[in-house]
Amino acid sequence: VRYRALTEAVVSTQSTGGAGKLNYLSSKTWMERKMAADSPDGALLSEAEFVLCIDSVGKEGLHLHVSKQPKAGTPADRMLRAFQEAASLLYPNTTLQTVPKKVNLGNPMFAWHHEIFTVKRLSAGTLSNFPSHTTPGRLNSFDQKVDDGVLLKNTHIIAEAIGRYVSEVSDESVAILQDHMVPSKELLARTVQYLASTERSATLLKRESSVISFLDQMLNKFISEVIVTDFKASKRDPEFQFYDQSEVKLFAYNVKPAVFDLFLAVAVFAYLGAVYLCVKAIPHVLTAIYQSKKLKSS
Repeated sequence: VRYRALTEAVVSTQSTGGAGKLNYLSSKTWMERKMAADSPDGALLSEAEFVLCIDSVGKEGLHLHVSKQPKAGTPADRMLRAFQEAASLLYPNTTLQTVPKKVNLGNPMFAWHHEIFTVKRLSAGTLSNFPSHTTPGRLNSFDQKVDDGVLLKNTHIIAEAIGRYVSEVSDESVAILQDHMVPSKELLARTVQYLASTERSATLLKRESSVISFLDQMLNKFISEVIVTDFKASKRDPEFQFYDQSEVKLFAYNVKPAVFDLFLAVAVFAYLGAVYLCVKAIPHVLTAIYQSKKLKSS
């Protein structure tokens, strides 16, 4: 079962390093390394039946975003049915909708996390409580309030669905997760509280940061193999520029307003115009003086 879980279900969460606000830069870098010719994990990733990405599940409503409507019998269709069975078994009032959206190859910015895997011809989908990638709440860069009860419910559904998919259980009266395997509300609440009170800016996240250490220890309690990988932005053509200085000097200069420049320009033009008129009038003045002297002499 462990081998099948690795080869049939790849779970990628944005909260542990997908870099959703940076066009999923870390996920793209991770996948490029895994699919490199000299990588031993390339074959494992290419054999994955379905890649499930978790976007936002702290509010009511679940939507499975895919590049196209799943066909019957495909891994995407079986994953969708696993979610529907888990939701109807655990929380009958919860509905899950499929939202198909084609990948816009002309736009360098990905709308959803799974699109990175879709362009590499991997079957993938993103689970989110947002119905669209343009929903105002999703575009907000600040932390939003999370309902612990809703988060527990959605986490329970996700875990049950993945278990049903990997175990190929279709009996809607049998739950895969029971007793101690059910997600803990207290653990989720403490985790959310810690992450909400800790700085998680991309420029501050280093290997020795407290957030990375916390996530590493948390995952090691439930997963046998946890690997922390880091990367550096390309020096030639970086997608994003990171500023890692915590203290910088700010230089401020007191300059004249634009009205002063306009007034000065008008004064200069007036002065030059007066000089030009004086120069043009010199021949006429000399002629008038000459004629006046000539009249006096006659």
